[in-house]
Amino acid sequence: MSRPQSDVKFHIYSRPNSNIWWLWGWRDRPDGSRCRCSVSTARFITGPLTRAEYTQDQAQILVNKATGVAPDSVSAVKRLSVAWAEEYIRDRIEHEGKSKKTLNWYLNSLAKFKAFYGDSFSLGRYRAQDIWDFQRYALDSKCQPVTVNTYCRGLQGVYSRLVRQGILERNPFDDFERIREVKKKNFLTLAELKQLLESLFAPALVPAPGEKVIKPRPSLYISRRLVRMLICTGLRRVEILCLERSDVDFPNMRFRPTNIKSADKHKRWIAIPPKIAPDFAFFLNNFDASYDDKPGLPFYRCHPDTLTHWCKEHLIDAKLPDYHTHNLRHTFATLALENGMTLRDLQKYLDHSDTSVTELYAHDIASIQAPELGI
Repeated sequence: MSRPQSDVKFHIYSRPNSNIWWLWGWRDRPDGSRCRCSVSTARFITGPLTRAEYTQDQAQILVNKATGVAPDSVSAVKRLSVAWAEEYIRDRIEHEGKSKKTLNWYLNSLAKFKAFYGDSFSLGRYRAQDIWDFQRYALDSKCQPVTVNTYCRGLQGVYSRLVRQGILERNPFDDFERIREVKKKNFLTLAELKQLLESLFAPALVPAPGEKVIKPRPSLYISRRLVRMLICTGLRRVEILCLERSDVDFPNMRFRPTNIKSADKHKRWIAIPPKIAPDFAFFLNNFDASYDDKPGLPFYRCHPDTLTHWCKEHLIDAKLPDYHTHNLRHTFATLALENGMTLRDLQKYLDHSDTSVTELYAHDIASIQAPELGI
C-alpha cells in the first residue's frame, strides 16, 4: 500500500561553524501559523527519521523520499566530487584548528587524486580495489614509494572525516596496502664523514702559476662554517641560524640554542666544540649587532632552506649526493652514543621530548670507532 500524502513540510538549517545540519518539520494551521512536528510525529508520518541531527546530504535524501521529489542538481553525488572535497577539507581543517602543514598535506593528496580521476569524480564511487590503479599512476608519474604512501594516508584522512560526519558509510583506504619503501641509510659512515670534513676544512682554491683565477662562490666561506657547525653540534638548522649574541658565552666556550619546536621555546647551554671555535669567533667578529637591522643576531642571516641548499652542494662536492642536511644530526647522535654518551644525556642534548624519539637516532655502528671530531 502506498504511503498517504503528508502535509508535513521540512526545513534544513546548519549549526553555526559546524558541518552538522538539522532537519525539522511543521504543519500549517488554518490561521496561517505553523505547528512544529516532533521527531516521533515526523517519523510516523514520513518514514524512519531516527534522529534529529543529520548531515546536509542525509537530510536532503530524507526530504526527497518523504515528499517524493527527485534529487535536484545539487545532489549528494555532485557534492562528493573531488573539487567539493577540497573545499570541504579546507573548512574542516580550519574548524579543527589543525596546522597549515596538515592542510597542505590533504590538499596535495587530493590534487594528485584529481589529476588522475578529474574534478567531477565522485568519492562515493571509490572502492578499495581501485587503490592500486591510483598507486600505479603515482609511481608512473615518477613519485617515490614513500610519496605514494603519503598520498594514500592523506586520502585516508579525508575519507575518515567524511565517514565521521556520516557523509559516507566506509573508508576505502582503511586497509590499503603500503608500497614497500627502499630504506635509506640515515647516517654517514666514518669514511664518508672524513671525506666531507676534508672538503669543508680544505683551504680556498689557489690557482697554479699561469692558471686562470677561479673565484669561489661568494657564500663559500660562510656556508662551510655553518655546515661544519651542523656536523660538530648536531643541532637543527634553525637553532644555528637563530642564535643571538647574548646566547654565545665565548670566554667560557659555551652557547645556548633555542628549541623553536617546543611550546615555551626554552634554551639550554651547550659547550662549543674546540674544532669549530674559530667559526664562532668568525661570526662574532664579522657580523655586528646591527647586521640586517636585527640587533643581537651575530650569525649570517639566511633562510633555512638556503642553508639546506648549501649543505646539499657541499655533500655533492664531497661526492655524497645521497644524503641531506638532517643526516648530519643522525650522524652526530650515533657517534655520540658510540663515544660513551648515555641515551638520557643525548636526549637532553638534542632536546627531544622523549627517549623514544632519541632512539630513532641510535643507529647500529657498534663495530666502528668514533673519529676525533672535537665533540
